[in-house]
Amino acid sequence: MQAIHGQRIILGLGTGEAINELPLGFSWPSIRERRARLIEALTVIQRLWNEEFVNFDGKYYTLRNANLYMRPSVPIYLAGFGPKMARLAGKRADGFITVIKPIEYTKNVLFPAIEEGARSSGRTADDIFKVIELDISYDEDYDRAMSSARSLAPTLVPDVFNKPYDDPRELELLGRNVTDKEITEAYLVGTSPEDQIKRIENAFESGFDHVYIWSVSPDEEKFIKMCGQEILPYFKN
Repeated sequence: MQAIHGQRIILGLGTGEAINELPLGFSWPSIRERRARLIEALTVIQRLWNEEFVNFDGKYYTLRNANLYMRPSVPIYLAGFGPKMARLAGKRADGFITVIKPIEYTKNVLFPAIEEGARSSGRTADDIFKVIELDISYDEDYDRAMSSARSLAPTLVPDVFNKPYDDPRELELLGRNVTDKEITEAYLVGTSPEDQIKRIENAFESGFDHVYIWSVSPDEEKFIKMCGQEILPYFKN
């Protein structure tokens, strides 16, 4: 990917999601084990990227004279919602990816954890690229935007990323119990470019270095045109 696209590429890693793993026959361990697997995988990846003919005997992974003949120089960002992953990102990664949280939680919990992890490896919080995902449904008609945003409801099912949910039909049923109010508190349901701009500005003002948008708008072509005509020019100016 880097050979094709150059420095646009990053590698984002996290502790996984049951619906992506259980259907393939994999187990779904506890969050503690998944975090331990992630840490060991990170060690393996970094060694393969920086050394030749690597031997490694870990708890979960084993290498015997493994060698990559094309070595990337790709930044590694860790994704998470809480202080443990934020601290790990500060210690071991180039960046941290998260989603919308109350500003107080970000400033008082996540960012201090990043700083603590960075200090433990001789760095500062400024060395860690902080990224936030904004999930948006846009349409001039609020009801259309809200109807499309309901596709995100399963992601708000309590403890959805830790419980062994492996059937999308089950998650769709559980998502029906998620209220419109819960959706609008977690995601942006907007009817104007100003709605998007305000949320993006808030993210930058909170201390994030980069914002990326995941759209579930009912008309994606219209949303993309609106971004090109309104949002990007605003931030370029």
